[in-house]
Amino acid sequence: MNIKLLLLFTITVTVTMDSALADFESGSLIVRAGAAYVETKDGNVAYNTTKAELMPSEGGESTTYYVDTKIDLGSGTTWFINGSYFFVNNWALELYHANKADLSAKLAISEFSSTFDSTGRKYKLDDFETHVTSVYIDWYPVDLKYSVQPYLGFGISYVDVKQSFISPVFKGGDMRGRLDVGSSVDWTAQVGVDIELGRDSNWLLNASVMYVNADPEYELGFNWNSLDNQVIPVRERKSLNYDSWIYNLGFGYRFNL
Repeated sequence: MNIKLLLLFTITVTVTMDSALADFESGSLIVRAGAAYVETKDGNVAYNTTKAELMPSEGGESTTYYVDTKIDLGSGTTWFINGSYFFVNNWALELYHANKADLSAKLAISEFSSTFDSTGRKYKLDDFETHVTSVYIDWYPVDLKYSVQPYLGFGISYVDVKQSFISPVFKGGDMRGRLDVGSSVDWTAQVGVDIELGRDSNWLLNASVMYVNADPEYELGFNWNSLDNQVIPVRERKSLNYDSWIYNLGFGYRFNL
C-alpha cells in the first residue's frame, strides 16, 4: 500500500537529517492529523462450526450436519487526529483517534454431513466500520536538541465496530440473518517519529506504526438450508480476532505552552 511505502521512506530519511534546537520538552503540546491505513493482523477474524443432528421428514435414520462459518476482513483507509502533551522532558501523554475505517467483510459458509460431501458459498457483508481511540505514554529517547525525534509508546485502546446488519445481513444473498459486533478495551503499542520541517520550525512531519490488540464479541444468527432441504439453525456468540496494525502518516504543529 502507498501509505506503507511513504511511512518506510519517512522513517528511513530521518538518519540523514541534521540536528537543530528543538522544543520537545516539558510543557510542549503537539497536535497531529493525517491518513491512517488499518488492517487486521489475520484476515480470518472468526471461525466456528455448528453441529446438528436432524431426522428426515419422511422418517428413517438421523443425519449429522456440520456448518462451518468464517468471517474474512479486508483493510481500510481513514483519517486520524492526536495530541501529545509533554508532562516532563522526553515523556508525553498522547490521545489518538482514528475515525471510521471501513473494512470490507465476507462470510464464507460450508456444509458437510455423513451423507454428502462439502459444499459452500460466500456472501458479501456490509463494511465493518471501525473506530479506534487510544491513550499512550510516549518516551522520546533522543536528546532534545535534535530535530528528529523517534518515540515509543504503550497504552490502552478502545476499539468500537459499528454496523447496520439488521436484516438481511448479506448483500445480494438469498438468506436472512443478523450479525452484531461489539467493542473491546485492550493494550496497544506504537513506534513513531516526529521531524521538524525546517530549523526552529513548529511544523512537523509525523509517521507511526501501531499494534492494537482487540477481541470484540460478535453474535451471528441465520438458518441454513442444507442440500437435502433440512433447516439448520446457526447461532454463534464468540470473540473476533480483531488484532490490527495501523499505519499513520501526517503533519503536526508544536505549541510551546
